[in-house]
Amino acid sequence: MGGKRSSTRTGWTLGAGLEYAITDNVTLKGEYAYVDLGSKTYQFRENIRDKANIYYTSARDSASFHVIRAGVNYRF
Repeated sequence: MGGKRSSTRTGWTLGAGLEYAITDNVTLKGEYAYVDLGSKTYQFRENIRDKANIYYTSARDSASFHVIRAGVNYRF
């Protein structure tokens, strides 16, 4: 048996970036960010046919990731 859940997660981000001018019109840029959206534990009822006891299992979901961006800008 499976399940599906959709929700909005909140968290925090920490990052930095640099931009360097090659010419008056062209720049190179780089950015780094670490994103942490926290963790959540889900509990599921087991499908075991035992009327005297109820069995549960749990799963933990953790959402954190790194973002690296690079780019070139041209100024008109």
